[in-house]
Amino acid sequence: MTQTGTISMSARTARRLSVLVLGALTASYLIDLTNPALPRAIDITLGIVKIMSLLGAILLFLGSHGQQAQASDAMLDERQRAERDRAFVLTHQIMVGVLLASMVYLEIGGKIGMWLPEVPDIVEILTVFVLVSMALPGMILAFRDRSEELGSD
Repeated sequence: MTQTGTISMSARTARRLSVLVLGALTASYLIDLTNPALPRAIDITLGIVKIMSLLGAILLFLGSHGQQAQASDAMLDERQRAERDRAFVLTHQIMVGVLLASMVYLEIGGKIGMWLPEVPDIVEILTVFVLVSMALPGMILAFRDRSEELGSD
């Protein structure tokens, strides 16, 4: 599948960027959410990491693997459609699992006095959830892409 306007990205690059984005998003948001009174310099640094990570997620969505995940059936051959469909099923399973785990945490945490996010923090968390949901099918396709191992890219 070749699409004009798509950011060409090798599977290796997309895999590395995926790990970097998911790790940086997780770390920066956890640190920021659980430590509301951070020094200004650390707070600014975390803000920059968050923005760069979110831009990385958008880049993955716009990359060749992300666009394969968004392509219409007519643009893909049978194998590519099957790969895309498996990536969407896995994305659905992961995101529903994260959502259910969050709901359990909120339910139990509220009852036993654990830390719970404030409303503005929840909006940020939902933003990350949506952006990762959009990028995850392309991430999965990049991790399953074996074209580099076969000698083509």
